[in-house]
Amino acid sequence: MRPLLDVMKGELVSHCDRQGLSYVLDPSNSNPRFARAQLRHVGGDLARYVSIQHENARRRQQEIAVLSALDGQTYRVCVSGGYATVLREALTQPGLLRVMLGLIGQADYPPNEAQEMAAIGRLQKGQGLTLAGSRLLCRSEDILIVREPAAIVPVEVAVGTTQLRWDRRWLVRGKVGERVEPLAGHPWRSLAQAKELDVLPGAARAALPFGVGQGVLERRWSPLARPLRQIFEINEGNAPLSAKS
Repeated sequence: MRPLLDVMKGELVSHCDRQGLSYVLDPSNSNPRFARAQLRHVGGDLARYVSIQHENARRRQQEIAVLSALDGQTYRVCVSGGYATVLREALTQPGLLRVMLGLIGQADYPPNEAQEMAAIGRLQKGQGLTLAGSRLLCRSEDILIVREPAAIVPVEVAVGTTQLRWDRRWLVRGKVGERVEPLAGHPWRSLAQAKELDVLPGAARAALPFGVGQGVLERRWSPLARPLRQIFEINEGNAPLSAKS
C-alpha cells in the first residue's frame, strides 16, 4: 500500500516539518549505484541519462578488452579450483582487482573506489585481508584471491537432487547428498579426489563444495553472469555472455 504516491516529496517534507513529525530518508534514493538516483542527478533528463549510460558502457567495454588481453600475463583464473592470482606489480591496473573480486567472491556489489584503494595499499605492504566475499593472501610474487568459506551459505538439498548451482560459482552434478557446505573443516586426504585436491592452495580448497556423506562434489566452474562487471567472452548474436576461463 503506497497511498501517497501522488503527493510530491517536497509537500510531504514541508508538512512533516510544519507538524513536527519525524520521517526517514531512504539513503538508496541518493546512491548513484541505482538508476533512479542517477536519473534524478541529471534533473530527470532521460536523453542525457541514456547518453551517460552509453558512455559508461563504452568505458567498461574498453576496460574489459584491456583486462582480457592481460589474461595469463598479469593474472590467472584457475577454473578447477575457483581462485585467481594477480601479480603484485599489476594491482594498480584499473579495474583488475575489482573484477577479480567480483568473479571469485560473487558479492552482490563490488567494493567502492575507496575500499579498492585501501585494499591495494594493504596488499602492497604485504598485508592480507578479506573483502567482498573473498580472501586476499600475499605470496612472494603474487596475490592469491580465493572465496571466503565463512561467507558461503550451506545448502540443504532435497532428496534425489542431482544438479544445483552452489555459491553462485559452481554447477554441482551427480550425487549431491543432503547438505552442501564448504570443504573447510572436513577431512579430505582420505577422499578419492585427494590427489587432485592436494595441488590446490589450501585457502582455495577450503571453499570447494562438500556434500555431507558424499565428499567433494563433481563440479563445473559456472560463475553467475554479471555483464560488464566481470571479464567475459562476448558471444555472437543473442547468445548469453559466458565467463572467460
